[in-house]
Amino acid sequence: TPYWMAPEVVACENMKDKPYDEKCDIWSFGITLIELAEMNPPYADFHPMRVLVKIPKAPPPSVSDQRKWSPGFPAFLSTCLVKEAPRRPAASDLLKHPFMHTGGDSLAPVRDLLRLLAADVTEILQDAKAEDLNDKPTSTMVLTGPGKSQPAPQQQALQMQQQQQQ
Repeated sequence: TPYWMAPEVVACENMKDKPYDEKCDIWSFGITLIELAEMNPPYADFHPMRVLVKIPKAPPPSVSDQRKWSPGFPAFLSTCLVKEAPRRPAASDLLKHPFMHTGGDSLAPVRDLLRLLAADVTEILQDAKAEDLNDKPTSTMVLTGPGKSQPAPQQQALQMQQQQQQ
């Protein structure tokens, strides 16, 4: 559905030569926070096709009544919902935002989501043991921190098994 689409993703749907990157996830993250706060994403009452027109043209959304929230929350949302993707911060930058250092453990789930957005994704191809000719290689996605590599649990088990056989 288009409700969580960043402006550059909407533009890419209309003009294939305008690519987008991981910063579109930061926009979607901000929309998700609004949804969690208000029980609906912005423009939830609009038809999805109308939302596709509204996202690029309207100002960035925020919570409907900012007085209900601590001042840091609307400020954090406005940081996530910068319309120009190159000016939108990366997840690692959002983790440094002052709002992320308020609220103690109550913000732990939000920080965890940002860490996942900031993580590298590594794809590990594993060859199935050829007991059956129909076996095909499998692929496992592993999230790791920037610059770190971590084998998938299946890969770790295979490495341990190979070490024991030696």
